[in-house]
Amino acid sequence: MKPSKGDITRNRIYEYAKESFFYHGYKNTTITGISNSLDIGLGNITYYFKTKDVIATQVIVDYLDRINEFLVGKVDPNEKFFYRHFVASMIYYNVILKQKNNKRFYMELFEKEALYKVMRPAIEYTYPGYISDYNIRLTKMQYKVLMAADLGSRREIMLGYFRKDFVMPIEDLVITLLLNTGKLAGIPEIEMFNVAHRAYVTSMKLDYSEIYLLIPNMKDKE
Repeated sequence: MKPSKGDITRNRIYEYAKESFFYHGYKNTTITGISNSLDIGLGNITYYFKTKDVIATQVIVDYLDRINEFLVGKVDPNEKFFYRHFVASMIYYNVILKQKNNKRFYMELFEKEALYKVMRPAIEYTYPGYISDYNIRLTKMQYKVLMAADLGSRREIMLGYFRKDFVMPIEDLVITLLLNTGKLAGIPEIEMFNVAHRAYVTSMKLDYSEIYLLIPNMKDKE
């Protein structure tokens, strides 16, 4: 089906915003700047994306989709979610943190107060699988508190990593984040370590060089 004029405009805004995030950072990208650069009225911009947080959220959603599509056929869908999530997380953080522009964008998201809204898709993607696999019983309020606790601790760990308070390889950072999430969710510790080891070995065998966060890897050169 031929894309509508509205779809073309929305995609044009989205693609430009991603390039701006990449080359200029999250902080220095503004809706007004996008409007001026594309010569699209501010009202038209906000019709599709009310704030740049909405664009950043879509970036994370699309990024997760690319990773999950890549893993189809490479990771057994019958494996427990913690295993599949661990493999995906190795890709997720390596792609972001090994490229300086991606890393700057992600760091600025973590510094921002509205981080919860932007990162919510990633957090919501995580817990249903854990709850299902390990028969964890939570009320709606407990679930909400669990997500907030995870995001809060994740933010502190990541900010410490960006400030170099915690100096460690990316793989150790991912293990720290995932074990923390698993503990919050109530996954048995022995189970976490066994699954984490197998997932780590699997992730090291994968070539995910074509996966990107903001713009295709051909432009992602230092």
